[in-house]
Amino acid sequence: MYERRDDFLDPFSLVGLRTGESAHVSEVAGGRAMVQRLAMLGIRPGVLVTLLHGPGRRGAVLRVGGARVALGRGVIEHIKIVPQARSTVQEMAAQ
Repeated sequence: MYERRDDFLDPFSLVGLRTGESAHVSEVAGGRAMVQRLAMLGIRPGVLVTLLHGPGRRGAVLRVGGARVALGRGVIEHIKIVPQARSTVQEMAAQ
């Protein structure tokens, strides 16, 4: 699913993330209104998001900071992410 090149992962759509996985937002594509709306919800480049439910035909539920955000399928297709390294997740869980 992830394409690896020189120890870096190419950004891909949030649709490719599995439930329970976390990733950093690398880009939010779309029109200015969509980018602004997602920014107001806390979804902007560099932010860590966790997929809580989905993605399904109707959309997904994300954890962004301390909030849960439900987004439709058309919106999540415009969010490009880079998965968080598993070692970082394991280190955080150990703390």
